Amino acid sequence: SAFHVGEHLSFAQLCAVVEEALRVLKPGGLLILETPNPENLLVGAHNFYLDPTHQRPIPSGLLAFVAEYAGFARVKVLFLQEEAALRQGREPGLYDVLAGVSRDYAVLAQKKGGAEVMGALDAAWAREGGVRLQELARRYDARLEEGEGRARALAEQLVRLRASRSWRWTAPLRRVMAGWAWLRRAMGDPRRRKG
Repeated sequence: SAFHVGEHLSFAQLCAVVEEALRVLKPGGLLILETPNPENLLVGAHNFYLDPTHQRPIPSGLLAFVAEYAGFARVKVLFLQEEAALRQGREPGLYDVLAGVSRDYAVLAQKKGGAEVMGALDAAWAREGGVRLQELARRYDARLEEGEGRARALAEQLVRLRASRSWRWTAPLRRVMAGWAWLRRAMGDPRRRKG
């Protein structure tokens, strides 16, 4: 396993580490590489650079490709360290889209081995999880569209109300009530005065 090591290496060194891991692992052995997730915009554009020894963010697709290219039998990306409420479906706000994506990810790479040893890790390959940028952005857009639809429906309802006969008939009463409210504000509300 290499937890938060890959981002400290040059790309050539990272490839060499993955190739060497494949060479020394027993058949069916597992390599785990965890690194910050640049898909999280706050991590990829800001927090990553707080450590001056970081070389560059590594996109999950690239790290997975490195393991596949090296010759691992199967490769899986797991997204990690997200807010549980977002994973469970809480509606995202804009900040969630920018910073709520899983903060880290891990690439699991298994060396070819016998069926029994390969099958022992099937549960890890079946696991889903994490929060991806595309998913959060889609959920955020859907929420905005829903709000825009409600606003349009309310605006149409207001137009119909103002065009109604009852709106026209109650116009004088609304003017009197508005004048009364203005007069109370101008003179001060007697109920608020202290004796």
